[in-house]
Amino acid sequence: MMPHAGDPRFSDLCRGLPVETAEMDPMHATEADLLPAERAQVSNAVTKRVREFAAGRQCARKAMSRLGVSMGPLLNDLHCNS
Repeated sequence: MMPHAGDPRFSDLCRGLPVETAEMDPMHATEADLLPAERAQVSNAVTKRVREFAAGRQCARKAMSRLGVSMGPLLNDLHCNS
């Protein structure tokens, strides 16, 4: 099983890997910032949640692009019970 961020082994796993961050105010994010598959995941959500979701996806795409990684839709694992 892969360690998660709360697992003490996580920092050892990530040591030496490049890190990028991005930030944005969720009030500036909109549903239009989402890819179609992402939009479907928040189709029943209230506006505030859609903005939070969109901001998170935008930040992840921006940080990953700084590392040279092209991102497609960032989807939740619908089969995860956590």
